[in-house]
Amino acid sequence: MSEALAFEGVGFAYGGTPVLRDLALRVEAGELTGLLGPNGAGKTTCVRLAAGSLTPQRGVVRLFGRDLRAYPAHERARAVAVVPQESPLEFEFRVHEIVAMGRSPHQGLLGLESAEDRRAVAEALRVTGMAEHAARPLAALSGGEKQRVILARALAQHPRLLLLDEPTAHLDLKHRLAIYGLLQRLHGEGLTTLVVSHDLNLAAAHCARLVLFRCGEVVADGPPRAVLRREILREVYEVDLEVRQDGEGGAPFVVPL
Repeated sequence: MSEALAFEGVGFAYGGTPVLRDLALRVEAGELTGLLGPNGAGKTTCVRLAAGSLTPQRGVVRLFGRDLRAYPAHERARAVAVVPQESPLEFEFRVHEIVAMGRSPHQGLLGLESAEDRRAVAEALRVTGMAEHAARPLAALSGGEKQRVILARALAQHPRLLLLDEPTAHLDLKHRLAIYGLLQRLHGEGLTTLVVSHDLNLAAAHCARLVLFRCGEVVADGPPRAVLRREILREVYEVDLEVRQDGEGGAPFVVPL
C-alpha cells in the first residue's frame, strides 16, 4: 500500500488556543478510517487541513507523497473531495445542478459538460438514492436529503481522497446505514476515505481503523477492538459506559450507562 495522506508534526491553533499539537498521522491508500473524539478534539481541523482550506502553522501535510501546499488549486480539487458538516447552499439550484458542480475540476475554461460528466453525475445520484429527486430545487429538500446531495456532488468529483465531516448527522437510521454501506463499497473499490463521526458504533461496524482524538492529540489508533476500550473511552468522553462485543470477531458496541 502507498501513503495517501500524512500529517507530520502538524500544529494548529485558533487565536491562542491550540487545537492540534504535533500531530503525526498516516493514512494508507484505500483505507476507510474513522476519526473519533469529543467536540473540540481537533477532528474537523484535520479535515480542513487535509482539504487545503487551512494551512498548518507547524509541520507538513502530505497528499500522495507531496506537500499539500505544492498542489495547484485545480489539481487539489481533482484529488480531494469534502463533505462538510454544514453546507450553506440555499440558492435556487436544482439537485442535478448541485451534483454537476462536482465535475467542474475536470472541465475546461468553458465548463462544457461531456458525456463522462453526465455519467458521473447520474451514477452519483443513483448510489446516494437521490436520482428521483434530480429535478427538485434544493430548498425543497429535508436536511438529510440535502446532505445526500452534497455527498453525491463529492462522488461525482471522482476524487482519490474523500473527506467526510459527520456525514450522517442529519440522517435517519435507514440512511445512516445506507451512507456507511456506500462508504464500505467505495472502500472495496479502492477509494481512500477519512470520516469524522460521533457515532462510535456505526464507525466501529464499518471502519477497519479508528483514530481517537482528545485535546488535539491521538490517544488511540488501530482496529475498533483496540480503540473502543472502556478505560480509554471513559477517560476521553468523561462518561460511564460499557463496551460489548458483537459475537465472535464482531465489532465492539458502546453502551452509555
